[in-house]
Amino acid sequence: MREIFADLHVHIGRSESGKPIKITAARSLNFANIAKECADRKGIQIVGIIDCASPYVIEDIENFLRTGQAYEIEDGGIIYKDKVCILLGSEVETSEIGRNGKKGAAHNVCFFPHLDDIKAFSKEMSTHIKNITLSTQRSDISGYELIDIVEKNNGILIPAHCFTPFKSYYGNCVDRMQNIFKEIHDDLGTPVPRSGNLERWSDQGVLLLNATLTVRAHQAGSHQNKGWETFTDAVIRKIAEKKEHLVFLLWGSYAQRKGAFIDTDRHLVLKCVHPSPLSANRGGWFGNHQFSRTNQYLREHGLKEIEW
Repeated sequence: MREIFADLHVHIGRSESGKPIKITAARSLNFANIAKECADRKGIQIVGIIDCASPYVIEDIENFLRTGQAYEIEDGGIIYKDKVCILLGSEVETSEIGRNGKKGAAHNVCFFPHLDDIKAFSKEMSTHIKNITLSTQRSDISGYELIDIVEKNNGILIPAHCFTPFKSYYGNCVDRMQNIFKEIHDDLGTPVPRSGNLERWSDQGVLLLNATLTVRAHQAGSHQNKGWETFTDAVIRKIAEKKEHLVFLLWGSYAQRKGAFIDTDRHLVLKCVHPSPLSANRGGWFGNHQFSRTNQYLREHGLKEIEW
C-alpha cells in the first residue's frame, strides 16, 4: 500500500502583496511558499490550503499558475513540480442553533476541484460574509445552507475540528451525545459532561471514525460510494495490521461489516447497535458495558486505561 503524507488544514498568513489573510498566521505563509515548502522540505504530497476563497489569494493562485511550475488537473487539484497536489479550500464559520436553542458557531472546511469553482463560491459567499478577504470569517448561514452552496459549486464540505470546545459542532452547537454519556455513567459511574467536547478521548489515543466522512443534509447515506469507504477501510486495515491489543468498538451493522477482517486473536472487537436515538431506544445499546470491558482488556495487556 502506498503511503501518502497530507495536511488538509493549512492557513495563509499574507498574500503575495502583503495583504492580511489570517492575522495570527506567519507573514511568510503565502500560497507559493506553502507549495514550495511542501515540495522541497516537508515531503507533503497533498496539501489543503483553506483560505483560497479570499480574492487576494485567488489572484495569487492565478499568478502562480502563470509561472508554468503548476497546473490544474481534470479530476481536481493543482499539481506543483509533479510532487504536490494542492487542494483549494475555504474554512467558513457557520451560525448554528443547538437542540436546546443555544446559539453556537462551527467551522467547516470546503474543498473545490478547480479554481473556477472556488471563484464562484467566493463570489456567492461574499453576500454572506462581511469581509471575504480574511480567513474563517463568520457567515450568516447555517451548515445546512452552506452544504447547498458548496455542492452547487462542485465542492465537498467537512466539519473542522468538530470536537473542540469552541467553533465546532460537537463542542458548542449541540447539547451532548446523551446516549453515549449515559451508558458511560451507568457503566463506570463517570459524571455526564457538560459538553460534547471529546478532545480528552483523542489525547488518550481514541480514534472516532465514520465509514463516510460527509453527508448531504437530511439525506442519510447520500455520500456513500463516493470514495470515502476506500479511505476509511484503508485506515482500519493499516491500524489493525500495525498495532496489537487494540479495542475496536463497532457500533451499528455497517461498522460491523467494515470491521469483519479485523484479527480477533490480536485485538478485542466489541459490537452493538448504534447509539443514535433511533437505534438505541429500540434496545441493544444500554447495558453492554463496552467501556468497562475496553478498560479491562487494556489493563489485562498492561496498557493504560481510558478515562472516559
